Amino acid sequence: MIGAYLQVGMIDKAMETYERMKASGCDPDKLTFRILIRNLEDAGKEELVDRIKKECGDYMDYPNKFLEEIERKKNVKRLVVDFF
Repeated sequence: MIGAYLQVGMIDKAMETYERMKASGCDPDKLTFRILIRNLEDAGKEELVDRIKKECGDYMDYPNKFLEEIERKKNVKRLVVDFF
């Protein structure tokens, strides 16, 4: 649901859903964080990206490794796009 909201530019609704998910006791997983980070970066919402990245540490054992993986994949995607 969060991803669908982000895909159509409904960032506030996506963040509201994310907050409701946490408040109801559902912990966000790697997929949730990946969807949020990638889409918020694409939308230029750096403050929200920073907040979400910080929250990774609350829900993951190795957040730095996860964030490095996301960054590495983003850089590979950029190289592919720039190549073509």
